[in-house]
Parts: sequence; structure tokens; C-alpha cells
Amino acid sequence: MWCDGVMGASSPPSRWWALTALVPLTLFVLVGVVAGGSDAIIRLYFAGEPGRWARAVSEFESLDDARVALYVDLAFAASFAVVGYLLLRAGHHHWAPLRRSSDRGGRWIWGVMPAIAVVAGLLDLVETSAQLIWLDDLDPPRAVTRAIACVA
Repeated sequence: MWCDGVMGASSPPSRWWALTALVPLTLFVLVGVVAGGSDAIIRLYFAGEPGRWARAVSEFESLDDARVALYVDLAFAASFAVVGYLLLRAGHHHWAPLRRSSDRGGRWIWGVMPAIAVVAGLLDLVETSAQLIWLDDLDPPRAVTRAIACVA
């Protein structure tokens, strides 16, 4: 694969490859469109209390609309983890290797940035999956809503 091996040992990908960042961006915009342009999905994530969570769910046209918005958000989270990892790894290894691999104090951060993107995507997947599990029950446990708000 083009991003394996020692820095500079393989040919860099095309700079046009960075346009793959449009995949998660498009899905992010689609979540807002599916949610009817409201910020109900954001209130759903940051509710923290079962009552506020139920009110946020009721702001959607139907439970099916809320479910579709959460499914699109799952796709966004997965694409963010994959595309974020690939772009940050390619950027670290090919597009700016000298600045990001110099002996200055911030060198290590660029090496862990791809892993941070994966962890962020996985946390979003867990958070959205919890939303989907409790969507039909409009009275989720307080611990669940608080955990979702903390992860969000």
C-alpha cells in the first residue's frame, strides 16, 4: 500500500486524493438535511437527562426521521474514522514530512493524529448506536443519556 513503509520510501498519493475529505463532509451536511435543518440532533446528543432527550426526539417529524438521521450519522462517523485516518497518515508521511518530523517538541503529535481520528470516529459510533438502541423507548436510563452527552 502507498502509505506503508519508511517516510518517502514510496511515491506520494495525488494531492487530489485529499478530496476524499468530501465524503464525511457530505454525510455531515446530509445529517442536517435529514434532521429537517433543525438542531434537534444536537439537542439529542447533549440532552443529558431523559426528559430533555424525549423532547429532542419529539422535535423530529417522526421516529423514522430520527432513525434515518442517526443512521446517516453512523455513516458519517465511520467515514470520518477511515478517511481521517488515511488523510492524516498520508499527510504525515508524504505531504509535509520535514516540518512534521523535525526534532522539535511537537513531533510525536503528528504520529498519533491518525489514531486520534479513529478513536473519535469509534466514540461517535458508540454514541450514535446508543441513541438508536434507546430511540423507541422515550425514557432511557439517566446514565445512558449522561454517557452520551459526555462522549458527544
